[in-house]
Amino acid sequence: MFGVFMIKKVLLLVLFLFVACNNKDNLDKNQENTENIENNYIDTNQNALPETITTTTTTVKSDGDYNEWFSPYTFMKNDNGSMAQLALNDMVLPEYNIAQFRFTYIDENLIKTYFYSNATIDNDGADMYAQSDTGYTIRGNYYNKKFTITTKIDEVDISASDFISAVSYNYLYTNSSQNDSLGNGSTFFYKDSIFVIIPKDTNNLEVYDKITLDINNNIDNIVRDERLWLKNETLPFFEKAMSDFYNDWYTNSDFNYEYIAGKDILYFNDTTISINSYSSIYMGGAHGVYNNTSLVYSLKDGEKISITNLIKDFKDEKLRISMKSKLLSISDRTEEDYLVPLDEITLEDTSFYVYKDGIHFVWPIYTITAYVQGETEIVYSFDEIRPFVNEEYLYILEE
Repeated sequence: MFGVFMIKKVLLLVLFLFVACNNKDNLDKNQENTENIENNYIDTNQNALPETITTTTTTVKSDGDYNEWFSPYTFMKNDNGSMAQLALNDMVLPEYNIAQFRFTYIDENLIKTYFYSNATIDNDGADMYAQSDTGYTIRGNYYNKKFTITTKIDEVDISASDFISAVSYNYLYTNSSQNDSLGNGSTFFYKDSIFVIIPKDTNNLEVYDKITLDINNNIDNIVRDERLWLKNETLPFFEKAMSDFYNDWYTNSDFNYEYIAGKDILYFNDTTISINSYSSIYMGGAHGVYNNTSLVYSLKDGEKISITNLIKDFKDEKLRISMKSKLLSISDRTEEDYLVPLDEITLEDTSFYVYKDGIHFVWPIYTITAYVQGETEIVYSFDEIRPFVNEEYLYILEE
């Protein structure tokens, strides 16, 4: 019996990694919109699921609870050279609490500071307050996107010079089982989301729809309301995506199961947007498995720019020499830390994203290093990578 459960766990892990690999291949609104967002973002529904969930492919038996809510999201580029991510109604890990307001400040040196608040936000969002673990505070206006960060030694005023918005539709499902008379059992935890990018106007709606559909494997169509938010009913999408995982746990619930997935914006400029698609899975043992996949899209036509399209020749000797040099320059890394010879490592096995300081290339865990080493990331400045980029995609290097 133990062998059967282990086989199922391995198969689920293989499925998770397969999906991760497929992912790799694959200042304001007007006042009316502002009021609509403020009046709606805190709408959270918690319900007991019916006895069965029927999808187009399977039936899920269930007696657990689910929670659906949405989180307005903004990525700001600030007039002092910094950046910031703002989210309302956001889930904060690892306690899985809902923060009314999350603010991630990325300074000019790309150092991040995280602020959270569970305080109720006033009706106009004009006086928002949050605190970091270091004791720093932030106060400001969400809709005007003007904030002041107070540290132990000074104050930093920031305001958006440009921004891009999105809304994350979130789904959380939990269940538990009792397997014997002593009350021993297992738990099922599933968190997923649909991430919808919001254009500033309808002129590029087709491009934003194309990108939104591509980054969300759990939806097959998109209908927007008058705010350009998602009009689709989201629950059927989530149930369908969860069904295979849940049915396996429900039938053989001797192991705990935890799955978390979501997306956020890494960066944007006039020509591209970079999205991080992240997921983690745990089915018992010392640790789970996580994956971060970067997705880069053209804001001209919505095309996803793959690593194989970006780089002219992965075997270019100058490219390989510079790549190996960067791998060996990573802090606390030696050649012995890599699972494969450096001569066999290639950028073709990475996902990449465009950022303020250049192009970042990321190898997932286990591809070239052990789990304990984590992901491997190197950075090429725009000038460094330019000689190796296909001419068709040189435009993404213009910052």
